[in-house]
Amino acid sequence: MVDAPITDEQSATDESTTGRPPATRRWNGFALGVAGATALGLAIRLYYILVRRPTCVDDVVDGTCFRVWGDALYSHWQGRLLADGEWFVNGWQYAQEGRLQDSAGDPPFYASFLGLLSVVGIESGTSHRVASAMVGCVAIVLVALIARRLSGPVAGVIAAVLAAVHPMLWINDIMLMSEALYAPLVLLTVIAAYRFIDEPTNGRAALLGLSISVAALTRAEAAFLFGFMVLPLVFWVIKAGWGRRFTLLGICWAVGLATLAPWLGYNLARFEEPVLMTSATGAVLMAGSCDTAWEGDSLGYWALCFDQRELWDDLEAAYPGSTLDGPDQVIYDESVIDAWNREQAMEYIGDNADRLPVVVAARIGRALEVYRVQHTLQLNWRIEGRGKLPSTIGLYLYYVLVPLTLVGLIDLRRRRFSLTPLLSLWGAVLLAVATTFGVTRYRLPIDLAMIIAAGIGIAALAARVWPTPARE
Repeated sequence: MVDAPITDEQSATDESTTGRPPATRRWNGFALGVAGATALGLAIRLYYILVRRPTCVDDVVDGTCFRVWGDALYSHWQGRLLADGEWFVNGWQYAQEGRLQDSAGDPPFYASFLGLLSVVGIESGTSHRVASAMVGCVAIVLVALIARRLSGPVAGVIAAVLAAVHPMLWINDIMLMSEALYAPLVLLTVIAAYRFIDEPTNGRAALLGLSISVAALTRAEAAFLFGFMVLPLVFWVIKAGWGRRFTLLGICWAVGLATLAPWLGYNLARFEEPVLMTSATGAVLMAGSCDTAWEGDSLGYWALCFDQRELWDDLEAAYPGSTLDGPDQVIYDESVIDAWNREQAMEYIGDNADRLPVVVAARIGRALEVYRVQHTLQLNWRIEGRGKLPSTIGLYLYYVLVPLTLVGLIDLRRRRFSLTPLLSLWGAVLLAVATTFGVTRYRLPIDLAMIIAAGIGIAALAARVWPTPARE
């Protein structure tokens, strides 16, 4: 660890001067620092929600307010309908047309969180945004705890401050995005992974599987951690016999599957076509499967590929009335339309497979801010509504954190800490991006890992410049 042992003489001197042991003072300093960072993070979030971009009302939309739209509208209304006893219906369709239709467009936990709030009367767009901001601030505390565990209290406080101010974190909270809940759940998974490394017991293997599945029930791509995180931990980091390794792997995966089973079973029972985590797989694939998303200015991003591939006639022929507007539209089972979308997307991908490596590279490049950077930045605030100023600040802070992250990872490796729990987040994110499209919002777990590592890196550099007497 960064903090060197304190000698008995130093301890006695410090305790006689302050009346408190040094460890207590360090803990108090850490707690105060994290509390201050959390208060700062909450203040930034509330300022944007209540002052800078208050929720638009009475369908009046301008550049000064936030419109609950897109994914936010889906989650907001799905949560409110859950409170009214309507189990996981399409919140978007209800808000627009007043229709109730079974939906699994997103995994259930974020909407369930909003539903619990709605049960007790916290159901407006603004109150849901404030609640999401408060949950998002939990990530600040968890980032601090992880950094402190790996490198001491100074690193923990620095990481907390970075998490408090980084727009790539707080902008999700104010926009009613599931990432607000996803961030602390991902961090709890990292904590579970390090606890498993400390003592690879059956119980901690089960806890790791549980934490990954809970995160996946918020955003489905977290399920990739069963591969990217668990496999290296079991077969590389953990020192045990092969029988013991397979036992730990089996426990982790079994608990994870058992946690997912109610949602999976519910979906398999209520839809015509097989649906597991989400019924939007086809829609997501379709958004990245057309010429506009595979070449030109928008290479690696998403597009309205359905319209641009002129598939309306094909869809109408397959499902009469599905393309009509308003009350005349025939509503088909969500899984049926999604299966059709998936089929069309896979056909396009197959026909253009020679171009796929270039597209995947562009998607990853956009997510990591090394390809079409300014174009992606403009799309973030013009298309996704993430705000020009926070998007710009987030971009340049990301670049600042890159070298500091490398310093932190090197410092951890030098002190023989496993990097697997942090680096596995890169693997899961890049696989999700490679198979969908390059949206910086999908990079959230990487940003969390970078903040932790950067906090450690800054602390390590500071220790070299201003060494404490205990380190000299």
